Parts: sequence; C-alpha cells; structure tokens
Amino acid sequence: MYREAINLTLKYLPKDIKPIIVENNGKRKTYLDEFGIPILYTENNKNHYWHKGCNELEDIKAVLQAFNIQDEDMVIKITGRYNPISDAFFRLVQTEESNYDGFVKFFNVCTKEFMTNDCVLGLFALKAKHLKKYEMTDTVRSPEVQFATFCRELNVKEVKQLDIRCIFADTLEVLVC
Repeated sequence: MYREAINLTLKYLPKDIKPIIVENNGKRKTYLDEFGIPILYTENNKNHYWHKGCNELEDIKAVLQAFNIQDEDMVIKITGRYNPISDAFFRLVQTEESNYDGFVKFFNVCTKEFMTNDCVLGLFALKAKHLKKYEMTDTVRSPEVQFATFCRELNVKEVKQLDIRCIFADTLEVLVC
C-alpha cells in the first residue's frame, strides 16, 4: 500500500518539487531507502498522544528543522495511504503558491460532505511559517477540525478536487476525492 502510494506520488510530482519521506518508527534499514530520495527517520510514533495526527504534526515540524525549510517555502504533506490519481494538486500548488498561504480541501471524509470547519489532512499544502506556529492542543475537537479552523484564519485556497484515492487506516475503505 505505502510503496504504491510513494511510487504514484513520485510519478505525478513535478521535478522541481523536492520530495522528503518521513518514517516515524525509528532509524533502521527499510524499503524506503530504495526510492533514492531524502528520508527523515523519527521516533515520534513512540509518543502516545490522544490522536495520531499529533505524531504527524511532530514529524512535519521535525522535517522543517532537519531540512532547514524556510518560512516562505510551501510544504505539501501527503500521507502514505493517499494515492494521487493525477498531478492536478501538485500543479495547482506550483502555479498558484505565490498567491496563497496554503491549499486545503474543506471536507469531512467520514460523512463525505463539504464542511466549513473540517478538512482532509491526508493531502494539503501550507507555508512552513504557518506549520511552525500550528499547535494541536484541543483534545475535544478532531485534528481535522482544528487544522481547518486554523487555516480559515489564513489566505488558503479551497481545493475542490484533490484527485487522490484515500485508503482509510481503520476500515481500508477507499474514497476518491
């Protein structure tokens, strides 16, 4: 599943966008080394937070620091269970990044409906300076709702179609959005 997602991402990713893989189960030899792109191994999966999104946020912040990502750089985050089916999202970010702080699909993946204060966390783009400031501290609202609320305060482009196939971790249900 993850191998396919990485291969598809690399297939559709424009050549001038630098990919970085994050593996949060510690430094060791893995099949990820075979892709020939930078990898950051973290230990963040050992942390037991109220939601796995907290671990993912730690991973993002670790990448920002380890690779000296600049504040104005646009960071695209895609989770390993999301398979792009075209280059549309990457091209959108690439062509319009100077006009926006980020690119987010406001959508509830469980209800499969647009929601103003909910979003898809499996694929988004946001300038590094905002990711550095973002904290996920509310244990009542979902990470998706918290991130959507945070992004609503920024100049983000509402993405209508991500062109991804999502594979849910819990149920292995597939959603194209």
